[in-house]
Amino acid sequence: VTGVGGLGVQLKLIPLQAPLEKGDLVMTAGQEIGIQRGLPIGRVENIVEMPGAPLKQAILSPLFDLDQLLLVVILPEQGAPSP
Repeated sequence: VTGVGGLGVQLKLIPLQAPLEKGDLVMTAGQEIGIQRGLPIGRVENIVEMPGAPLKQAILSPLFDLDQLLLVVILPEQGAPSP
């Protein structure tokens, strides 16, 4: 999941056959160390499928007001060097 410059949040690398519809609730899977399973992330606003691509993407609307966040934890990509 990544931010999309004021447009919401983007969920990438979704298999084409994965069931996904506008309005679906997206939650954390719990596959990353330190991130609990079942935390709500957002609702599907739009689904993007590229011709010939094996994966699709979804634009999510967050379930919270991003302007009201007081604390954000940034997790580096796997394999990225620590600061």
